Amino acid sequence: MHNLCGQEQGWEYREGRAWEQCRQEGFSVRLLLGLTGWLEQVRLLVTFIQTCVIRAWDRSKPLFFCPAMNTAMWEHPITMQQVGQLKAFGYTEIPCVAKKLVCGDQGLGAMAEVETIVDKVKEVLSQRGDIQHS
Repeated sequence: MHNLCGQEQGWEYREGRAWEQCRQEGFSVRLLLGLTGWLEQVRLLVTFIQTCVIRAWDRSKPLFFCPAMNTAMWEHPITMQQVGQLKAFGYTEIPCVAKKLVCGDQGLGAMAEVETIVDKVKEVLSQRGDIQHS
């Protein structure tokens, strides 16, 4: 992946410097080439399949979602609209948590811990009578 971050310089995203440089410059252009471009297409296909599964979900059964993204994305107004829409469908949010994220941000956006997710699933299923809480 090539990054153009306001200067005629580029870094591989995995090195972690590109995000900070783009943040300082205020913009970023990402060009997907070769294997990276192919992998992005696979990611989009998986996202499409997940969306189809959710759209075909039997809404009488619980569906849980666990948001995970960087803090700037989490704080964007459209994110709250999307989370609100999922909740309006009756889906159960397992909220993200605040901590130091992979991108270096400190704040909300990290996926809830596995134990928290399991506890919430057990709680909801127990309330529905689908499992006996032990």
